[in-house]
Amino acid sequence: DDARETARLRDTVPVAWTNAGAKPLADSINVALTRFRANADSSDVYFAAELPVKRMVEDVDLARGALDVQLEAFTWRAKRVFSAVSHETIDFAHPEVNQMQAWRTRLQQGTFLYRVEALQTDAGRGARSASRIELLPGGGFGVSDILVADSVTPLGTPERWSDFTIAPHVGRVKRGKSFAMLWETYDLQKRSNGTSSYDVTITLRRQHGGGLGALAAKIIGGVKSAVGLSGSGSDHISLTFPRQTPARPIAVDYVTLDLGQATPGDYVIDVDITDLANQRHVSRERPLTIVE
Repeated sequence: DDARETARLRDTVPVAWTNAGAKPLADSINVALTRFRANADSSDVYFAAELPVKRMVEDVDLARGALDVQLEAFTWRAKRVFSAVSHETIDFAHPEVNQMQAWRTRLQQGTFLYRVEALQTDAGRGARSASRIELLPGGGFGVSDILVADSVTPLGTPERWSDFTIAPHVGRVKRGKSFAMLWETYDLQKRSNGTSSYDVTITLRRQHGGGLGALAAKIIGGVKSAVGLSGSGSDHISLTFPRQTPARPIAVDYVTLDLGQATPGDYVIDVDITDLANQRHVSRERPLTIVE
């Protein structure tokens, strides 16, 4: 009945943690999801989580202690479909400000709830994040989500996103530091010479116009036809480069982008693909935050 279903959902995604003591001890975890097509009825999901480790172990009078982290995903009926647990030792004297963790899994089409939790038992402190995942049927010409990472390194000649070593982050870039982007394009038209030809346009824009200072961007790594491309603008920048690849159902692309000393704030990254064989367009965007 409705009451039982509501109780299950409340248990799956609790509203808050209640901890002992006057000081609030629950913290939040930043999580970024990236979805890629897999089989006809499923998708690959890459989770990246930024754990606030330094805040969780602050003022603890111990040399080291354990950090337990768990990711779970559930159906709307609270059936667990994925679970991963890690346990590691943290140096309390020199903890990282934020620690990155990442997971990957394959899920069927549908709507799911996920929950990431971290617990440091000596301090009695925890952190959490909970939200939902929408995996819609996919087919035909399209593009995946944009994976934003600290770096991506191809393993041999990559054909899929999973053919890369990924140093994760959640779309929070330190000012003056480069970052990587990775995405897949699906169902590009095959030309008579057995290739697919398409243009890629990467656009960076301020989420709220009128920021201080001009924007400047340069592609410093990734696919050869993009490296060295640069541009500048007041509130947005667009960089366009050509791609030609052997025709296959999936094309994977990646770049490393340097934004120089862009003003801290909220931005949007947009990737637009134009199939030159038929002039079809598809695009995807992702938020990006630059911090000091």
